[in-house]
Amino acid sequence: MLFFDMSAMGWMAESGIERFLHYRCGLRRTYGYGPGELAVGLIGDRAFSADIPVAGTRFSYGIRCFSLDAPPTEQSAVVDLVEACLHFVPKATASPPNRASWREFGLKCAADLLDTNACWSNDGNCDMLIPYVNGVSPAWEESFKAKGLTIDFRNQPGLDAALMMIHPLTELAEAAPASEYTLLRDKVWQYINHAGGEFLGEQPRIWGTWQYVYLLHEWWRAAWFREDEAACARIEEAVNRIVIPLARKTGYLFPLSFRAPELRKHGNGDNYPVAGAYAYFMLLLYKARKDAEYLAEAERSLQVLLQLPVNSLHQESFLLSMAVQAADGLERETGDPSYGEAYRYLLAQNLRMMYWYDDPSFADYRIWGMFQACTPMLYPAFFENIECSARIASTLKDRDASPGLLLAFNQARTNNYYCFPRCLPDKFRLSELEYIPLENLGTLEDDKTGYAGQEIYGAGQTFRAAMLWDQWLSCSEPDIYVMNLDGYELTRRSDVREARTFLVVNLGEAEKSCALETGSPSANVVVEALRGASAAAERVVPDAAGRVAVRLAPSERVTVRVKVVG
Repeated sequence: MLFFDMSAMGWMAESGIERFLHYRCGLRRTYGYGPGELAVGLIGDRAFSADIPVAGTRFSYGIRCFSLDAPPTEQSAVVDLVEACLHFVPKATASPPNRASWREFGLKCAADLLDTNACWSNDGNCDMLIPYVNGVSPAWEESFKAKGLTIDFRNQPGLDAALMMIHPLTELAEAAPASEYTLLRDKVWQYINHAGGEFLGEQPRIWGTWQYVYLLHEWWRAAWFREDEAACARIEEAVNRIVIPLARKTGYLFPLSFRAPELRKHGNGDNYPVAGAYAYFMLLLYKARKDAEYLAEAERSLQVLLQLPVNSLHQESFLLSMAVQAADGLERETGDPSYGEAYRYLLAQNLRMMYWYDDPSFADYRIWGMFQACTPMLYPAFFENIECSARIASTLKDRDASPGLLLAFNQARTNNYYCFPRCLPDKFRLSELEYIPLENLGTLEDDKTGYAGQEIYGAGQTFRAAMLWDQWLSCSEPDIYVMNLDGYELTRRSDVREARTFLVVNLGEAEKSCALETGSPSANVVVEALRGASAAAERVVPDAAGRVAVRLAPSERVTVRVKVVG
């Protein structure tokens, strides 16, 4: 197994293509009567097509060698590759300018999203979200123009944007009822109730498959939390009429787009990881309704995904995160250990879409720990970044995450601030709204930072980031990493939230003592250590003024449940 590093030249940058057109990382074996010869490294089929600049260019590689009793499968090789690479995740992060807590960013993002002129339009009957701030997306405008078409995002309904943010917004507005959240929640729900019927109707329509499945899932989760049985019933009727028959008709090999009501593939292209999102949605419906057919659908869909060639699983990165959640949930529901192996494999596949480097060509931001938006797009995007991190985190209550995975989470916690104009130089600002993220950060392969616009549809992930990292428990000590593990619990508004589960890790090189803040200075705090060091009960204890005192050795971690009383 070969790990290859080409320094700052970029794997796919224009200047590198002709240099490496006929070269590959690989292995060449020579057979003969004597001992065979094995060549491993950068192998060329012909000479370089262009000179390689000497200054600052470095080639390095490491070889992972070990003996096996049986040859690896493609799946086990992917797992071994990614898990080995996790050993190389750096500890150091670069904090961006104007960084604050994710809790603060969430509130200010909600305030920005309430800007009627920049984020909303009106169809004559109801205020409606639009997809991009001020309706500006140069990349999409250029794309439509190339096809001889035009697009007016200023008057384009953004129902996708509303449905993408409604689940985290609804839960956060209930648990942390600041006026910014409650006003935005009510406004977004009003829009969904006005326009959402188009998702549930029977009129002929062409749908993007992942959008249809994912948005129904998000809408259903939010309605379930609100205990809106009428909305849940309408969504479930559409699931039973459209989604499940489509899955069965396609053999769980989902197309990129489909036609309703025929439930036939439209155009070219497949989107196999939709099977992961579908499996997770079915699992949630099973947990809510106790209908065994939903559980069977989840298992069938995930099994098909697991049989596909290893390089055919990637499209939208967060669909694989939902597959990871499905494998985790199916192992818990069925007790079948094979789902534990499926979990490792799907997690490895998801992490293949993570950015494993910072691009030194772009000094204004860092991208380590972010995720490629989808395979045709060569940039990280905020929506996908947070979706992947938060969904993977939700599976770690009873799992020992590798140190490298936790370091990758810490990179994500820090580097995702760079998606916001607030934390970038003025040259990247597209509007006066500083807390709505740019859709794209430039890389060597796609260097037009912000060219896609400020994504209203992805801004709701700011609320998800707050709930993941510091809304309920935070620490000012940068080496102490705190992460909420309850972000995707299937809960209802009337459920009494007794406590929340957190992973607390010392990522530093020395023992650390500090206070974890609950944000409720007048409250009493009850702490229960669930997993971790034997001395955890002494190392994580309630303190005065709504705090939790923590003392952890280097690399020590503990999983705790924290209950705030009063």
